[in-house]
Amino acid sequence: KDYENLIAEQKMKKASSQKSIGPRTAKETQKDITVDWALSAVGDATGPYNWALLEPEKLELHNAGYGGIVEMKDWLNEDMVLFGMVRFTFGREKAASTMEGMTAAPKVVKYVFIHWVGPKVSAVRRGKWNAKQKQADAQVRSIC
Repeated sequence: KDYENLIAEQKMKKASSQKSIGPRTAKETQKDITVDWALSAVGDATGPYNWALLEPEKLELHNAGYGGIVEMKDWLNEDMVLFGMVRFTFGREKAASTMEGMTAAPKVVKYVFIHWVGPKVSAVRRGKWNAKQKQADAQVRSIC
């Protein structure tokens, strides 16, 4: 119980500090963002969002943001199965100095499909929602 209280306190502190920064995710901006738009933003190497999560019932947008996997994990509900995509960017576009002279290191972009199963999802719901994985994968691939 003490551990759970400590975790809850830390989440509340983190949430209050993030509110002062301003809205970072689709849900926090209160804008009506579609699933297709959010996934397109993640699929674009320079898009405004680098992660998006879909709810399992109708594959609607759960949330999307630009704070990377650290931000995304805050939106992974313990009682849900969620699907999504996260974009990772490595390298740089500016010239780098080497022994032979200046070279430009290309930027490398990688995409990872997310299939989250919360620890508090019942067996029946887990089976029902996990059955949507192929459909979610196809939807993400068609847009990203």
